[in-house]
Amino acid sequence: MRRGNVFWGLILILTGVLFLLKALHLIDDILGWFWPAALILLGVWILVSNILPRTSSSAEPFELSLEGATQLDLNLDLGLGSVSFSGGTPEGTALSGTRGSTLEIKHNRSGERLLVDLNAGPNFLPFLGPDEGDWQFALTCAVPLNLKVKAGASSLDFDLTDVNLKSLRLEAGASTINIKLPASVEHSEVFLETGAATLDLQLPDGVAASILMEQGASTLDVDRVRFPLLNSSGNHYQSPDYAENPHRVDINLKGGANSVRVG
Repeated sequence: MRRGNVFWGLILILTGVLFLLKALHLIDDILGWFWPAALILLGVWILVSNILPRTSSSAEPFELSLEGATQLDLNLDLGLGSVSFSGGTPEGTALSGTRGSTLEIKHNRSGERLLVDLNAGPNFLPFLGPDEGDWQFALTCAVPLNLKVKAGASSLDFDLTDVNLKSLRLEAGASTINIKLPASVEHSEVFLETGAATLDLQLPDGVAASILMEQGASTLDVDRVRFPLLNSSGNHYQSPDYAENPHRVDINLKGGANSVRVG
């Protein structure tokens, strides 16, 4: 049985009990009792859902064909929860993973591009995600990828070491974010806009970077041996060999009170 169904079943029971108590003249104001009781139930349910073991009974593996496209544009809309991306799909496959019932997938071919939209936003709550826990997706390494992610308070993990990343655009709230950038792509662009997030950005050895930071009251930990400070305002770091390095990335970080590590 899906845990989300159990939760909403409990909400219906709670509502019915309150109406019964009002009919018996034991309480006068249903809403006055409902919201405190619902919040308590929500908190208990989140704790229980994280303690009890998860099953995978309702999860279904899926593979999405590349359809002969030479570029993949992938958009993910995520509410709350945990998601991870890595490379390594089978040949001819654009995207694979495990599909819970709350995930909506749309795709269409436009010229040489395959456009894919993953929507887990409207119904995504910590206790209504895939039964096995995290959303886990594998990406093609065969064609250039434009990846766009919009997330709420989430845990995000991107292992893009082997992915042919053209661009990554991420908007996230108070999240924990781990990103490993590609090791051998000629040129990538990364745009990250976050709230009060913890961000760990890793660049493989041999990859040059130009890093521009527009941060609020943030804690910054930048490897200044690899990425020396380029200006007096303290927001632009760049590899000494950026201009001639065959593998480089442009990174733009914008956010509030973040903890940022780049190395």
